[in-house]
Amino acid sequence: MIKEIGSEFWRTDSLVPIKQRFLPTDDWPGEKQFFLSGRTALYAIIKEIKESLCSSRPLTACLPSYCCHTMIDPFFQQGVSVDFYPVVFRDGSLQQLIDPRKVCDVILVIDYFGFSTVEKELPKSAIVVRDMTHALFSSDYAEKLQSSDYLFASFRKWGAVAGASVASKKIGEWSETSKRHHNLYISLRKRGYELKTDYIEGKSIEKSEFLDIFSEAEDLLEQDYVDYAADEKSISEAATLFQSVSIRRRNAELLLQGLNSLHIVEPIFPKIETHDVPLFIPVLVKNDKRDALRKYLIENSVYCPIHWSLSPLHSITTENQQIYSSELSLICDQRYGEDEMKRQIELLRSYESRH
Repeated sequence: MIKEIGSEFWRTDSLVPIKQRFLPTDDWPGEKQFFLSGRTALYAIIKEIKESLCSSRPLTACLPSYCCHTMIDPFFQQGVSVDFYPVVFRDGSLQQLIDPRKVCDVILVIDYFGFSTVEKELPKSAIVVRDMTHALFSSDYAEKLQSSDYLFASFRKWGAVAGASVASKKIGEWSETSKRHHNLYISLRKRGYELKTDYIEGKSIEKSEFLDIFSEAEDLLEQDYVDYAADEKSISEAATLFQSVSIRRRNAELLLQGLNSLHIVEPIFPKIETHDVPLFIPVLVKNDKRDALRKYLIENSVYCPIHWSLSPLHSITTENQQIYSSELSLICDQRYGEDEMKRQIELLRSYESRH
């Protein structure tokens, strides 16, 4: 077996029959639709809002300043005027500094990395769209779900799910239903999973073979993501993800314990609560060492992602610049156990001792 940590998932075979399918979104209020990706779901939500408001003027939306560019693009694609509210790291947590007096048609709210955050009062006149991707398995969201007009989440971030997300409209039915499938994208992702499985199992596969396929798939999605539904196999794969909850929590606790003795990094969320299910363990790397540390980890076959890269679509302030330039996400997912968590901590300690 190849001993690497992180990067793309590989194939699983534990499909759940449709009648037995359980998804963490089953209890969401409202009518649901399954889409190809998170941005596909968000695009459909924005389109639904525009049709429901029947306004001749351009709509306005307020987004968190800390987010992926793929969450901004669906608003721009539909001519929505976008403003940003600050997201900063203060008092040992991420804080979304939302002004309840803000005037806008739509406000987008994110719950980060599967950790609990205290929510500020939201503008009363705005339609609330909540991205639940990172909080998919967290268990303390009943009030937040009820206070949101639209919910969406991508399953792809949690496991080997080729193309599935879900969106829920709290009141009323969806005016349109996505039925077509992005067959080329789905086939590329599934082929990538198969090749990575062979690679992890030690078969004669060059790493570039599956990396090139995953890259081709993401380039394709970047250009063509609108109005696609999830395929049945991806939804069935998503139904197996609840099995990862206890593993992720245990791995997260091991990482956080190990981080207590380090100085070069600071966890953004230093404690895991009983209802948290982490997607990653995000840390801030001190002294402008993030990129160098990440390079060192890659040299040792540990592939920690960055959330997120800056793009021309972002609006940056001095405070959230710190997050973009120093955040690194440690791996805690269901593929790994105690040995892999110790290895990440040991590599961080080794780098710290040298620098």
